[in-house]
Amino acid sequence: MKTVSATEAKNRFGEHFDFGNDESLLIESHGSPSHMAFTAATARRLVLIAFSAGDISRYEVMEFLGLEWYGDLLRMLAEYKIGRPDAVMDESQQAALARAMPLLREIIE
Repeated sequence: MKTVSATEAKNRFGEHFDFGNDESLLIESHGSPSHMAFTAATARRLVLIAFSAGDISRYEVMEFLGLEWYGDLLRMLAEYKIGRPDAVMDESQQAALARAMPLLREIIE
């Protein structure tokens, strides 16, 4: 990650914002981090990771990425090789599944 002062970023904007997909730019003001810049591809990946981890809702991720159809979101997750959030269950979901499994086994058998 490249680090520059806010003044340097302002004075040489084009030069500092010319970076690749896996790079980012940390801008400091008075010696403390104030802003971070990265590519749109990196932003999409970060938002998809947050969705996959359950940190943001399906509505929020689709709104942020400008998607209208859930299938596009699933395609994008696959493109970035990020797992679907339904693969991760919280404790209450795990407890509900544990209660349901004996009943489901009875029905199936």
